[in-house]
Amino acid sequence: MNSPSETIFLKSIDTYNVIKDAKQMFELLDFVVEELGKDNVMQIMIDGATGKMLEKETKVILVSFCISLP
Repeated sequence: MNSPSETIFLKSIDTYNVIKDAKQMFELLDFVVEELGKDNVMQIMIDGATGKMLEKETKVILVSFCISLP
């Protein structure tokens, strides 16, 4: 997490088994958003279908799409 006052590390999650499954990745990120509270999450950077699902479901959070390099 990064803010003008400080930067802190929240957690690490092994996504090796879900990285190619948009639905599972969405569920994982949705869980983290719920855990932190929607009011505490301003932006999520992701690509593809997971980002589209987050955009549709969260409505409050800014989803920024990035590209994946081969």
